[in-house]
Amino acid sequence: MHKLSKILTFLSVVFATLLLFFAVYSVWNWTKKNLLSNCVYSIGSDVVEYSPNIRNFAQSSENWYVLTDDEAQSVLVNIPTQNCSFINSQPQDLKEKRLKIAVRKTSGDGFEIIVWSKGFDNISGTADDIVFPSDEKVPN
Repeated sequence: MHKLSKILTFLSVVFATLLLFFAVYSVWNWTKKNLLSNCVYSIGSDVVEYSPNIRNFAQSSENWYVLTDDEAQSVLVNIPTQNCSFINSQPQDLKEKRLKIAVRKTSGDGFEIIVWSKGFDNISGTADDIVFPSDEKVPN
């Protein structure tokens, strides 16, 4: 009986430790996702002001043009990263990949933009993407 008590105590300690690690891991991922959301929204709202060259990427059609990584880098280079400072000063997503940017021409001289992170699964267009503006769908 004494041996069974020791085994149960050991299993309780192991279970409590695993539960603690899971809680810390969950809170860390939740925090990182919220920080990334702030980063994506900040960049989305600042990109037009700090990167007037983004207008050059707007195509004449109504389709979205997804910038290459190099084109996105040229757009992001002048944007202040105060809401992205947790990410080595260059805006990146949760998998340390560059954020994606798409642009399309609207009527007259106007254009629209979408900024997004591919999320944990590193695939664009899935439910875990963080998108600005939040009601937009990621272009293919």
